[in-house]
Amino acid sequence: MSLKKGKIILLLFFLFVLSPFFASASSNSIVRGEVIDQDNNLVTGAILKFDCLDVSKVNYPDKTDDFGTFRVENFPTGDCEIFAQANDFIGSSIVHVEQEKSSKIIIKLNQKVVKSNNWFFLLIFLFLILLGIIAYATYHLLKAFMHQKKDELKKETNNKIHLESKKIKNYIETKNDLEIKKEIKKDNYKKIETLSSPAFIQSKRLATIFVALSKTEKQVVIYLQEQSGKATQAAIRHGTYLPRTTLGRTLQSLEQKKIIIVEKEGKAVKVTFTPWILENE
Repeated sequence: MSLKKGKIILLLFFLFVLSPFFASASSNSIVRGEVIDQDNNLVTGAILKFDCLDVSKVNYPDKTDDFGTFRVENFPTGDCEIFAQANDFIGSSIVHVEQEKSSKIIIKLNQKVVKSNNWFFLLIFLFLILLGIIAYATYHLLKAFMHQKKDELKKETNNKIHLESKKIKNYIETKNDLEIKKEIKKDNYKKIETLSSPAFIQSKRLATIFVALSKTEKQVVIYLQEQSGKATQAAIRHGTYLPRTTLGRTLQSLEQKKIIIVEKEGKAVKVTFTPWILENE
């Protein structure tokens, strides 16, 4: 008898504990809801989320219908918070559901959804990378440009130094040549003055007319006598340092005076004393 009584008490305890769950599973409660925006207009297609103590299989809708409303049957009893979101706005409301009763809830979208700034930060990051690439390329381009300018300036400076050195060298050489020519002319004039006596001239006839010759004519005659009476025009010009035109006029004058003979042999011009001058009579 005591055993049966204990079973009855245990059965009553389980029925008392599980009665709310069975009641919620078969509550026959209905919840009707609306989602409105800040201007109190119904919002269609608003996303819904239910945060309820639900141990039963309830078919919760995902979105509001074409009229901006929703309906849930066999809603579990108790408090439940329902969230709605649409057009970057969100709202929520709590409904208290009693068994076998209908409840109505209005959810107003009055909170702005803060979007993630990942794209913004990504664009900033990409912009900084692009800016770094441009700065890197600009630095190397400027470095190459400055290096090229430096090489050009160095080359230009070296060319200027080379030209100045060449000018100085040419000036020194020209000055030395002029000094040498002056000394040679002085020597020639001294030689002419020293060798102008008839005793130096080997030909008696040339010694007779030597005194009446000009200085340039005397230079040519002395050079020819030193070369055994024959030489080329080029050799005479280099030996006497007479200008080309002066030497040409001098040879023409001596030829007219029948002192020398000017003959062309190939490309060279040969100058010799005339047989008349070479005679000692």
